[in-house]
This record gives sequence, structure tokens and C-alpha cells, in this order.
Amino acid sequence: MVEPKKRVLMVVFEFTPSNGASVQRILSVYRGYLEAGYIVDVLTAMPMAYENTQPVTEGLLPENPKGKIIRALALDALTHLAYRGKYISWMAYPDRWGRTWIPAATMLGKRHVEKYPPDIIWSSSPTPSPHVIARSLQEKTGAKWIADYRDPMTHLQRKLPDTMGKMLQKIDAATVTYADILTFATEEVAQMYRERAPLRSEHYFKTMQNGYDAHLLEKVKLSLEHNVSNVMKKETYNIYYAGVLYSEGRDPCPLFEAIAEMKKTHPSCPIKLIFQGTKNADDYTDIIHELDIETSVEFLPGVPFEEAIVNMLHADALLLIQDARFNKQIPGKVYEYLATEKTMLLKSPKESATSKVACEFDGVYQINEKASIYGTLCDIVEPFFEQNAHMTWPRTESEWSRDTDKHSRQHHVKGLLAWSNQLPPRRNQLF
Repeated sequence: MVEPKKRVLMVVFEFTPSNGASVQRILSVYRGYLEAGYIVDVLTAMPMAYENTQPVTEGLLPENPKGKIIRALALDALTHLAYRGKYISWMAYPDRWGRTWIPAATMLGKRHVEKYPPDIIWSSSPTPSPHVIARSLQEKTGAKWIADYRDPMTHLQRKLPDTMGKMLQKIDAATVTYADILTFATEEVAQMYRERAPLRSEHYFKTMQNGYDAHLLEKVKLSLEHNVSNVMKKETYNIYYAGVLYSEGRDPCPLFEAIAEMKKTHPSCPIKLIFQGTKNADDYTDIIHELDIETSVEFLPGVPFEEAIVNMLHADALLLIQDARFNKQIPGKVYEYLATEKTMLLKSPKESATSKVACEFDGVYQINEKASIYGTLCDIVEPFFEQNAHMTWPRTESEWSRDTDKHSRQHHVKGLLAWSNQLPPRRNQLF
């Protein structure tokens, strides 16, 4: 008798064609379950909910003939439900889409699980809505529930209005209480939750780091000669940053000051600092103008993930900013950066989780204040122009040899699959 395949239901807000920050982690889990022989269903949002989308290219999603993708209505309080840019605050509880997506997804999810009961429910934040929906479906099906947090819930990172804070505390407490496994992107966050829930055994709290997609990176490298970046400049030292900036937590201003100093002291060594997908370029217009570095800094709109990888591979150095506010967290792009084997400039405290990972490898330069940034730029940029005056273009070769296999998403997902396989069968269905 052939043993029936296990079924997993993924409850995630973002899924293809979203180009959001969490999508790569979600897709790696989707592929991992499929490759392990699971039937995989996905309960997600309609594409209209996503702020950024990308084309669904061939090979982005593996074939899944038996699985279903269920999309529920999700209206953004900031855009769809706003009038003249304003909206009632409760419409954004517990997150901007939750007021519509939670009831719509829960209704569609309950219909689905009556017909296709899952053995495992896997939900992923940082938006809390997926955990709310997953808990409801767990109660109905008796399925085992794996709650993927990535980072701490928002109320643990910053002060929120009382109503919002209490709501998130309630969701957080229910998730920690009822999930069969809780996964986090760093050991530091996992430990935070262990300490917050001492009554739960430590083995419920697992670390599943972010990582880079080894298959995608290899694919891009093989086709790199046909994917020339139009972002990088031949005559400059190109420093590339992919992602969002914050005035508190990801502050680029000390770097602007150091580049202004380099412009004065090393005019023959021009630097181009390229930010892609930051969304808030206007916040830095005044300081860039004041420092007279308009020609040295460029803000570009976001691009599909694969194109961002192309730009990383064509850059001369990659910049990562992860200030003290995010000491317990590790952004996913640190792993892509490391895997490119390019010079990396890291603005992050030495005690941060990001520094502990990145500084294991050669070619990673720790920079924090203007003086250390300026000194590092002098050390790497001036020799670069001396050594590469006649260098061919584009500059795509690796500069550092790094053994990053342990940081691939494929490697980390193996741990999730092992934990999933060890879960006992689901309880009797409750319908």
C-alpha cells in the first residue's frame, strides 16, 4: 500500500508576483516542501494588495499539479481605504491589510481545508495576519502548525498606540501558545522568545536563518555576460545598496559625509553610491545638496529580484546598513551580498547579529562613523584605481573566495523539512 503524501497549507500574505522582502524566504519553503514530496497549497492575497510586483518568469515556481493557490481580497488601509491620504486608525489593525484579508482568507481557507485537510499549516509574518488566520484553521483541522516569525513582532521593537500594542500582544501570545513549532531568522530573536515564554519547552523554538538562493545565483552568474547592468558606471567606483533606508536603523548620512570628504581629497577617485528601491530618497535631498555630492549619489526605483542580483554582481562594492535598532535581526540581503564574493561595506555595531555572520568572511569592512568610513574608502578605492586603470568592462569577476554554502536557503530549508517530518499526525478533524 502506497503511503499518501502529506499536505501542507502555507498561509502567507506575500507570494508571487509580489517583489516584497519576505517573498524569497517564502518561495524557498514552497520549493522545499514540493521537492520533499509534499502536496503544497498556498493561501495568500490578491496581487492588487502588493506594493511592488515582478513578472512571473519561467522557472520561478516549480510545477505543482495537485496543489492549489487560493487568493483572498486584501485592501490596503493606506491606499484602498484612505480618503485624501487619511484613514481611520482601526482600519490598519493588526496590519494595513488585516481588516479585509483576515475575514476573506479565513472564509476561503475554511472552505478549502474542508475539502483538502492539511497535515501541516505553515504561516509566516512579519505582518501578523497570517498567524491569526493559521490559528483559526488549526482549530478547525487539528493540523500541526509551524509559525514562522522571521523577526520579533512589531510591539517588541517600538512603542505603539495602546490598542494596537494590546492587539499584537494577544496575537503574539496565542501564536506562541498554540503553534507546534516557532521559527525565527536569528538565534538572538529565538532566545528572546524563549525567555518570554519560559513555560514552553525550548525545543519548540527553532532558528531558520534567511539565506541566498544558490540555484538563482548560479543561473545569473552563468548568464551574466548577456545581462549587462546599465546602472554601474565604468569611470567610477560603484557602491551598491539594495533595499529600504530608515532615519533610525538604517542611516546613510555618515556615508554621505565620508564621500564628500573623499571628493575633496581624492578627486581622481570618483565614487558612485547607488541606492535601489529605497522609496524615501526625498528625505536625503537636503544633506546631499549641502555636501555637494549630487553627482556621487543616485537613487533608483526597485527592480525584480533577479535584476538586483545582476546589479550586485556588476558592482565594485556592496553596502549594508543595519544600525543598533536591528541588532537582533539579519537582513536577507547580507547572504546575497556574501555569496557574490564582492567587497562588502558593513555599517552595523560589532555586537549585532548581522556583524557576527558577515565578519566571518574575508572582504567585509566594518564601518560605522564618518572617520572609519573615510579611512576604509581610502584603503580600497585609491588602490582600485591604481590597479585597474586598464581593466576591462564590465567588472564582474569575484574578488573574494567565500565558502557560503551553509548560508544558502536550500541548506536552511532542510532543517524545516526535518522538523516537519518529525511532527506527529494531525489530531482528529474538528469539522
